[in-house]
Amino acid sequence: MLTNGLVESDRTWVTLCLRLARAHPNLKSPTGKSLTFFRYTKQRGAYKGRKKTLTPERADELVQRAGSSVPKAVLARDYGISRETVYQYLRHAKLD
Repeated sequence: MLTNGLVESDRTWVTLCLRLARAHPNLKSPTGKSLTFFRYTKQRGAYKGRKKTLTPERADELVQRAGSSVPKAVLARDYGISRETVYQYLRHAKLD
């Protein structure tokens, strides 16, 4: 039976692989490094995520323009970002 693009046997295989990965944390990733190595380096701060799209000054400008009733789609086009990113910047500005 086909559900969500996976055959039932594929879903079983994926479940089995995930259980093995949890049971054996030193399994190797496709690049050959152990999964515990990735956990350690992430905790240490080596993986910091993606760089911000806008500088803090441009983000403040975006929030001000949004406050003056400029449509979100226009803001997204002007700053070269998606509408969802515009909303994320606005949510972050409300928290501050």
